[in-house]
Amino acid sequence: MPLRKAISLSTTVRTFGDKALIFFLASFPRIDGLNRLQRLWIGWGRIAESEDDELAYAYFASNEPADAVYDRKRYTAAYARRAYPLYGPSHVQRAMAMILKAVGLKPQGWLNPVMTRAGLWFLRSRANKLAAGGA
Repeated sequence: MPLRKAISLSTTVRTFGDKALIFFLASFPRIDGLNRLQRLWIGWGRIAESEDDELAYAYFASNEPADAVYDRKRYTAAYARRAYPLYGPSHVQRAMAMILKAVGLKPQGWLNPVMTRAGLWFLRSRANKLAAGGA
């Protein structure tokens, strides 16, 4: 299997893994011993993991020659600069709904628009900062 297809498959599997985690957290809210605020923090952390090595390396592998050297910080920034502007309000709103559902709150309640605005602000400000820095 070519490298790009393998990376794409890995990213798809990770996305399904994230959804499975959200489903698991929503299905078994009492066995983990965490309160809603702690669960909300974990869910928000999963979104923050979008800057992990997996997506940055996928960007590196598909955009650089075979003999290039991988620099995690550089390619994380390059990937984020190009991907973050593509996320629209509907994408962020659905992500926030999944987190809220996992926590045990209403996915379409009053907290969703607040978290959606915060998520969009984060994505836009991070993309602008990276673009200004030449990532």
